[in-house]
Amino acid sequence: MIQGVIFDMDGLMFDTESAMLRGWLKAGEVLHYDITEELILSVMGLVEENICQRFMERLGADFPYEQVRDLQMRYVDEEMDTQGVPVKKGLFDLLEYLKQSGMKTAVATSTARARAEKLLNLSGAMPYFDFVICGDMVHRGKPDPDIYLQAAKALKLSPQECIGLEDSRNGIFSVYNAGMKAVMIPDLIQPDKEMQAVIYREFEDLSRVIALVEEENA
Repeated sequence: MIQGVIFDMDGLMFDTESAMLRGWLKAGEVLHYDITEELILSVMGLVEENICQRFMERLGADFPYEQVRDLQMRYVDEEMDTQGVPVKKGLFDLLEYLKQSGMKTAVATSTARARAEKLLNLSGAMPYFDFVICGDMVHRGKPDPDIYLQAAKALKLSPQECIGLEDSRNGIFSVYNAGMKAVMIPDLIQPDKEMQAVIYREFEDLSRVIALVEEENA
């Protein structure tokens, strides 16, 4: 039976990946670096250290990652401050169902803790979660399984008792590598054949996960 549901954050609960993409493109344009959409999409779901490494590999060892990242985040924060946190369809329907059902819940996000807590609090989603596990709390980031294994451990559940909800390639493989059922709600990318081989279910929005939990526990 499914006793725990573990959520990614950016792109899964909140429509922040689009803002991140726009921020990177704008920062690259302003500072005159060839930051492509393909590069940005390839790092979605990775922890900061691995994102930096990928950018340096692509753009050269002298690429000023911190400077560009700071400008990118400034653009993202400006958008969030003026427009609020954009919540993905079905999020609160699912969270309320899980709460009423007594299901354990956790967040497993590659985002650093300070920013994750800010978004969760601003959106009103924080009270629904038992634990929040962040990218700066694990040694290896997605697609390695560490963050999902730590979330399951915090919930005092085995991986087989959990499903993991993701929107990115790196995230899906992190869930799968942890031994959990990997459920994808696509955001900026659609699953390729390699991803489809490990995805347990795919849904168009988070509310559809309710029926899956009921089916698994029938």
